[in-house]
Amino acid sequence: MYKVYLSLINNLEKDGTTDYDTKFYRVNEIADQIEKELIKGNNFVVYTNKRGMKKEEIIKDINIIKPDVYVAINIYNGNNECFEIFTKVGCEISNGFAKEIYKELDSVWPYKIKDKGVIYNDKIKEMMNINFPGILINIGCYGNDENIKGLLNNKYKIAVAIKSGIVNASKLKPC
Repeated sequence: MYKVYLSLINNLEKDGTTDYDTKFYRVNEIADQIEKELIKGNNFVVYTNKRGMKKEEIIKDINIIKPDVYVAINIYNGNNECFEIFTKVGCEISNGFAKEIYKELDSVWPYKIKDKGVIYNDKIKEMMNINFPGILINIGCYGNDENIKGLLNNKYKIAVAIKSGIVNASKLKPC
């Protein structure tokens, strides 16, 4: 079984426009769909952090579970119309996951965006404190009503794209 750890943002406060509920709720909807898609007909087991866990607790949980890949999912504040994928520096498997998921998301994203590509980052705490491939996906922007409407109207396509990227990249050799 291929182990995937889906880590969800844990900001339980209302962020952005209240019509869209909390970021945590919206990310959970997408992560739940990713999990359903991964375990349906594939050789995957999916773990997630529990509601309210702090970053240090998530890191400890990840290191106990020892997943094949760590995938953090977030909706960020701001006014962009894009998604971003940050990858763990120095890990080719992380880079492979980031590139595969980016390619899949780019094919279904509701807006034509300026290509940011994969962003290499050595400052994301949970990725730098685990010994496994890891990426962080910012799947939308809560400060942009049109962006969030597009995200919500395309939740299923976005979840399937992330799942497809994970499945494609799971064939890569471990770090």
